[in-house]
Amino acid sequence: VGMGELPVNPLQQRLVVRPGLKPWLDHRDVLGHHDEVLNDVLIDWAAAAGRTTDDEVVTIIIPTYADLAMTTDAVWSCLRASEAAGDRIEILVVDNGCTPEVAVPLLSLMEQRDEVRVISLPENYGFALGNNAALAQAAGSTVVFLNNDTLVFEGWLDPIREAMKDPEVLAAQSLLIYDTGAIQSAGVAFSAAASPPR
Repeated sequence: VGMGELPVNPLQQRLVVRPGLKPWLDHRDVLGHHDEVLNDVLIDWAAAAGRTTDDEVVTIIIPTYADLAMTTDAVWSCLRASEAAGDRIEILVVDNGCTPEVAVPLLSLMEQRDEVRVISLPENYGFALGNNAALAQAAGSTVVFLNNDTLVFEGWLDPIREAMKDPEVLAAQSLLIYDTGAIQSAGVAFSAAASPPR
């Protein structure tokens, strides 16, 4: 650094700034604790905490990377189930850096249905960070994280909403059933004395 020059912050060198968007780090340049750093850099948690949500709307977040068919099936199953049950939903599909061959048809879902929004990320940030990016934009007071290989049926949201009425409950899981009818998972319970696993 020469006289009168300020030292360059290495973090600032890796920031990518696009007009109108929050700066983000090039994911490939972050060597350690990258998801924690990106979680703070990519998502404006203060703004997310201050947003107004709708108690009548359930936001369903579906992250995907390079799997158009399963993701589209999951979205349409949510739409059919919500129409049959009279549920008000918002579906946030997280395009986790998909190729144009997948991204463009995903974006067309928004043109077909008002309940669907696609959040396009510049690269694959993984499942957790993709979910967090959408969570920060959720309009519903209840949020469901749904794997893109999941199909839902009429009434699937009722037990979740019922469980969430209990102020002691922080999260609830649907019964997961394989297409053979066998139970995959009936959920996990944590005691008040023990913290959930990380």
